[in-house]
Amino acid sequence: MIRFRLPSALIPALILGCSLATSHGLAQSDPVLPSTLAQQAYDQLSKKNYAAAIELFRKALEDGADNVSWRKDLGYTYMQQGSLSSAAAEFETIQKGHPDDLNNTLELGFLYYQMARNDLAKKEFELAAKSPDPAISTRAAKALENIRADDQWKLRDQGYWLLQKGHRSEAISSFEEAYRQNMQDYAAAMQLGYLYQEEGQNDKARQIFRAATDSPDPKVASQALSALRSINGVHGLWFSSIYFAPFYASRFGDEINPIDAKVGIRPSRYFQPYIGLRMNRDTRSETGRLPIIFADDTAVLALGVQSQPFGPDSAIYAEAGTAMSLLYKPPGGRAIPDYRVGMDWFRAWGLSLAEASRQISGKMALFGEGYFDAAFYSRYGDNIIGYMQAKEGLTLPWKRPLPFQAFAAVNVVKDSQGDFYNNIIEIGPGFRFAPFRRMPAIQIQAQYLRGYYTMKGRRIVNPYGPSYDDCRIFVVWQR
Repeated sequence: MIRFRLPSALIPALILGCSLATSHGLAQSDPVLPSTLAQQAYDQLSKKNYAAAIELFRKALEDGADNVSWRKDLGYTYMQQGSLSSAAAEFETIQKGHPDDLNNTLELGFLYYQMARNDLAKKEFELAAKSPDPAISTRAAKALENIRADDQWKLRDQGYWLLQKGHRSEAISSFEEAYRQNMQDYAAAMQLGYLYQEEGQNDKARQIFRAATDSPDPKVASQALSALRSINGVHGLWFSSIYFAPFYASRFGDEINPIDAKVGIRPSRYFQPYIGLRMNRDTRSETGRLPIIFADDTAVLALGVQSQPFGPDSAIYAEAGTAMSLLYKPPGGRAIPDYRVGMDWFRAWGLSLAEASRQISGKMALFGEGYFDAAFYSRYGDNIIGYMQAKEGLTLPWKRPLPFQAFAAVNVVKDSQGDFYNNIIEIGPGFRFAPFRRMPAIQIQAQYLRGYYTMKGRRIVNPYGPSYDDCRIFVVWQR
């Protein structure tokens, strides 16, 4: 056997080299402890180096490490970075492993709320509200109130938007849901009551208005009481109406003052007797050797009966009355019989001035109106006269401080005797507004109309030519 003997001077160097080699090999094979990685993550977090901190937290949590504190801080770091969905995923992981950690449940609810996922946030807050820790349950209860308020606002806003687009049934559904979720939402309740009333669902409207009289806001309670009285008046046993619309017509420089009022009883929709008064007086008609007559200056007192077989928008009526001249004594005496039989119809759609006065939203909305009346009149030579009026326009954005509408109007008159003044077509623009927002029944209206006579006249020849221009200014009050 051959033996080698190392020089004694080389032995310490060899031992040192082996030691260094062994130490280097261990440094490469030993893993970094999760706690070390987490500490490094916190170091990066203190420097606001969120990407590096996230990577270190993720490495610290590898291999199923269940450290709630690290995972929450990873979630918060994602939030600092703006990655809400990634943050929610971390809190959801904690939720699965630790469902009793209601503080985590609360934080997850706030995350969902920030992400506008109110349905999920509401579930988490409801769980957190059951916590025995008042610091958690109180915050959760407050968050639930905020979510309900948000949901209420969204439903009401959706209802107003649908109403402005003319989707009335869908708007009613939105307001119904808003009111169902919060029976103290009196804003939704009032709007819903008005919609029910306009749809003819008077029992529902009455119930809603009655509930809204309990509002702690005295203005809302007063409006509800007024609406309740109105609907009881319109749909109760007794009914009454009045229409007063004095106007100035530039064509003749004349002011005309019509009044139409009636009061009656409504035992059924088919039989509604009433007493009516119609008056009309203008400022230019004159008597004498050369009378000038611009309007039918009479007062008519009549007994009548009406029927509404097709609903509240229309009525068939018959009247027997006496007409008394307010201007002169006719050859047959001052009072002469007046018999009428006819039918009228009125329908409004879109956003009315009354509705606009209650709206909060400042968007434009369409509206329209249609009116038709055809009747036999004994006092006008057994004439049959039909009137048709239509308006279509916009309710303008400043409707909250001043309900205002601009529109185009068409008026058509036609009779059976061929009188030129009863055979016309008028068309033109106009506008109207309610000067007192709390009293939308009072309106000021102006129209510019271009008129065309469609007949020359059988009994009296038309002396005015085939067409005319007229500017009319109205003050309208109806109730």
